Amino acid sequence: MMLAGGGKFVIQYAACAGCMILCFDCGIMAASFCATIGYSVQHISQRMTQAFMSIFSDVPYVLRFVSNLTVCAVACFAIWYFSIRRQKSAYVNIRIESPVQLIITAVMLLSTVFIEMQFFIIGAGELMVFEYLLSSICAFMAIIVEINILSNKHMADDFKMLQQMLSEEREKYLQEKTNIDMINLKCHDIRHQLRAMEGKISADALRELGDTVDIYSSQIKTGNDAIDVAMAKHILYCLNNKIRFTCLLDGTYLSFIPDHELYALFGNAVENAVTAVSGLEEEKKVISITSIVKGGFMNICITNYFDGSIMMRDGLPMSENDGHGFGVRSMRMIVEKYGGRMSVTVKEDLFMLNMFFPLSSAAAIAGN
Repeated sequence: MMLAGGGKFVIQYAACAGCMILCFDCGIMAASFCATIGYSVQHISQRMTQAFMSIFSDVPYVLRFVSNLTVCAVACFAIWYFSIRRQKSAYVNIRIESPVQLIITAVMLLSTVFIEMQFFIIGAGELMVFEYLLSSICAFMAIIVEINILSNKHMADDFKMLQQMLSEEREKYLQEKTNIDMINLKCHDIRHQLRAMEGKISADALRELGDTVDIYSSQIKTGNDAIDVAMAKHILYCLNNKIRFTCLLDGTYLSFIPDHELYALFGNAVENAVTAVSGLEEEKKVISITSIVKGGFMNICITNYFDGSIMMRDGLPMSENDGHGFGVRSMRMIVEKYGGRMSVTVKEDLFMLNMFFPLSSAAAIAGN
């Protein structure tokens, strides 16, 4: 009888997972995840209702139905509030590849079935309320395990994506640094040639040529080559598009961060800011970068105007229509990699990105 009862649960679970595979574009792992969560929620709601009915006898059928539905709704809301709401991106495309999930799922669900069958065989009577609670706890643990597996897979994928992005950014940084060095060298030679041409061409023409050279060689000097390279092309774009770009940043304090990571961090931040202000009226085409060092911490604030609305998720902007969102998660991962924190503040049409870094004694000495 135990095997027959257990077989019924297994068939129900397999049917649920099979229907998901047929109705949705998903693999067996994703279907197993959804089936486990759904089956466990249904199991918890049913067993908790039965525990309630065991305590209070002669309960009308309508009340039983409402109790079951209420417990199920509460369980679904709790899963959404504590898990899905905080990691929506992980549930948009469920990526689980390890067969360990199937093994853990099988063990958890079979344990639930085994407990129920044992109590049913021995005829626990009044102890059935404890069986209902214990069975519900096992189903709840199955939900927790499944969510943790998905969360760990999501974080592993994000880390892998970050590593790939940083590898690409390393190549881009080296190439752009080489190009900038060549431009600076050429501009230096041209200046010498212009000085040698004084008196041979008109002063106005000489001045115009000098201004052109200054535009292409103009750079913000932060004391950190990686940050300077990341900002160079954006500064040129700002000059040509009447965007006021100010930077009061001492990059020497950030020497403990590898060059390619700084290049990726500030390249994404400045690119997002430039994109956000490009379509605004001229008085709002303003980008400012400031830094404060105090008490062993460095606070970097990047401020710009924007147009439209920003959808925030998990403390970060997710909408790409306003010029922010792309690469922001990778930026936060870089900041947190070195014990820092990144936050976003939106006040009306003003966007502020703050990055806090704890400075080691070596970094503080290098900054001074």
